[in-house]
Amino acid sequence: MLDIKEREYISVLSKISPKKDTIVEFNKQCEDILAYMNKVSSADTKNVTPIFSPTQHTNIPRADINTPPKSNTQTLQNAPESNEDFFIVPRVI
Repeated sequence: MLDIKEREYISVLSKISPKKDTIVEFNKQCEDILAYMNKVSSADTKNVTPIFSPTQHTNIPRADINTPPKSNTQTLQNAPESNEDFFIVPRVI
């Protein structure tokens, strides 16, 4: 069972503040998680090749080609709204 100091430390790390009436449930959940982590860490992984990701990723490099910058007219062509040389965007605040 977790002691009070460990429970508080886990609460701080996980950025939660369990209420006094949920402390028992919180302790049980933490203990279940830790028990599962111990079970997983005891698995034999001697013959398992470490992987970066479960799917294969292929990096396709491409040439770094300098291109001339687009004009303001070209840039604003796809804008939903524009005013001469500026994008018009909805007010945020």
